[in-house]
Amino acid sequence: MNTSLTKNELRLKVKSMREKMLSNGVTNSISDTIVSKILCSKDFYQAKNIALYYAIKGEIDITPIMKVANKNFYLPRCRNSNLEFVKYNNSSLMNVSKFSIPEPLGNPINPAILDLIYIPALC
Repeated sequence: MNTSLTKNELRLKVKSMREKMLSNGVTNSISDTIVSKILCSKDFYQAKNIALYYAIKGEIDITPIMKVANKNFYLPRCRNSNLEFVKYNNSSLMNVSKFSIPEPLGNPINPAILDLIYIPALC
């Protein structure tokens, strides 16, 4: 008996699980816990330039860390097949990508300046 799933089947299954967690309020609780752990971490404390993602569709939301003063935050955007990072703050203008992901407008930075990068995961 073969119980393995294709990549697409697994992705759909996990997205369904994530949607249930969101509707039950579990995602907010998990997000709060992760944000608390980030804010207490040595890596975050020492970092000056931090890249993170803009949470969509039930993803864990770590954007509350952007309230911390004396740090620079950057969000990704896709240009052609390239991933760029653009400085972000509360007054930054955003554009919605073809994948329905908010992306910052502005000039990309050299990613070598980034001290820390938080990336999303499906599961």
